[in-house]
Amino acid sequence: MSTMIHPLTCSSVTQAQKAKMMEVADTILDQLGGRRFIKMTGAKTFVATEQGVQFKIPAARKGINSVVINLNASDYYDIYFHKIKGADVKEIAVFYDIDAESLRQVFTEATGLETSLGYNPASVEKAIKRDPRIKGREAKAIHGLLKGRRN
Repeated sequence: MSTMIHPLTCSSVTQAQKAKMMEVADTILDQLGGRRFIKMTGAKTFVATEQGVQFKIPAARKGINSVVINLNASDYYDIYFHKIKGADVKEIAVFYDIDAESLRQVFTEATGLETSLGYNPASVEKAIKRDPRIKGREAKAIHGLLKGRRN
């Protein structure tokens, strides 16, 4: 993924530090879903920072258009969601000590943007309720098929 991520430019950063920054940023992007995450969310302008990665997204819930994800000392992630307009930066939400498995979920909860085309029970249930032809057992079968199970 590193071709999409640019290291923070600072004259005091050594090549070894840049390599480590890129490794952490690449890992975070992979945990978010890599190229699929980028396609689904419209994320762009990835910058590897000293502690993680920063990127922009199209305006999402509550005007969020910038995300910073930092690896903290406990080996968990701190996620900052911002609304940036000109020189004005407003912090919209912050989540501390998030494990890698929860990164996508927290991102979706904060921004309203899905990170993949995976099975979403709430969306499926909404669609089923809109169609009066689908009843009880059929609804259960649809959920089962979408989860990859046979009923």
